[in-house]
Amino acid sequence: MAAQILLHCPALPKLWPLVHKRLNNEVLARAYIDQLGQRLVHHYTQPHQLAGLTEEALAELYLVLARHVTAETLDPPLRSGWIGEDHCGELIRSIPPLLQAKNTPQAAHQLRRLASQTGLWRLRHLARQTAIAAAQSLHAPVTPPQLRALAEHSHQRRWVTDEGHLLTLVLEALGRFQHALHRPNGLSIALWNRSESSATQAEWWPCWEEDLSDILAAFLLQDIGGYRVVVNREVQLDRPGLAGRRTDIQIEVPAPPDSGHDPVRLVIECKGCWNSTLPTALEHQLVGRYLNTPHTAGVLLTGYFDCDRWTATKRRSCPATHHTLTSVDQHQQQQARTQRALKGVPVAAFTLDCTLPSPPSESRQA
Repeated sequence: MAAQILLHCPALPKLWPLVHKRLNNEVLARAYIDQLGQRLVHHYTQPHQLAGLTEEALAELYLVLARHVTAETLDPPLRSGWIGEDHCGELIRSIPPLLQAKNTPQAAHQLRRLASQTGLWRLRHLARQTAIAAAQSLHAPVTPPQLRALAEHSHQRRWVTDEGHLLTLVLEALGRFQHALHRPNGLSIALWNRSESSATQAEWWPCWEEDLSDILAAFLLQDIGGYRVVVNREVQLDRPGLAGRRTDIQIEVPAPPDSGHDPVRLVIECKGCWNSTLPTALEHQLVGRYLNTPHTAGVLLTGYFDCDRWTATKRRSCPATHHTLTSVDQHQQQQARTQRALKGVPVAAFTLDCTLPSPPSESRQA
């Protein structure tokens, strides 16, 4: 009954996580649907507040309810001979049009998700229509003066109009940073601390994550910073005194003047391969905390330091055992693919090879 009343409460979007948790209980979900099938005793003068839910929340509600109703309720035939009122069916069938009305790529993604799990061709058609409409509404053609500016200055310049463009731009820059680390006399050695215990042998241990973020931010500022691209470090997302959230690196492209559009943002979360939160950081920290803001993309950057090379007496050894550059990268790439598939967010993983150059003896043997 409480969940039914909340449908008409303006606070529904804030309370949705609690409602969703309760509806995942099969017994409660069944009782809830039975209540929806009856005429409400209280006559509500306000319409339901489902339109305020996010695209993902609407899709989750649809799937929860769809598990407990028939295929005919989800997609009744034109001549079903239905007699009486079907409050539950009306509520469920109202969700796909609400998703379509949001006119966003995320809505199209969630409609495709509903279509794949229910097999309803009408949802596939609705997802296709929503994707086309969202692309048309977001499309901002480049003007001839902008094209000339791009051609005249540099082949590496990009005209960023959405978070997908910015994500591509940053991934290209990260590739150049990787090359800079391992070119002859490259920057990789700057990511390590050193103390010479003897004239012929040095002790090495990796920099902290904050140092990695500083060096990367400085490179990005030099590489892609400048006109229309702003690179920031440790951006405060919440007011002081609240449960603070700070992004490691935040890159912004301001919207054109008088456009009325929000700036396009990209958040880079930097982790060392020794970080205990690394297995879940992409989902829980990057996507869960930072990518809820519209027009925001994300990159989980993992610095891989060969654990066998650093001195445990100078710094605690990496707790992970037997992980390699390939295994760390494969895990993070899988996490990114999962989040893109489930939530439709523009997120990527990039594993940075921060290993030391091979010792001279190994180079001669090779």
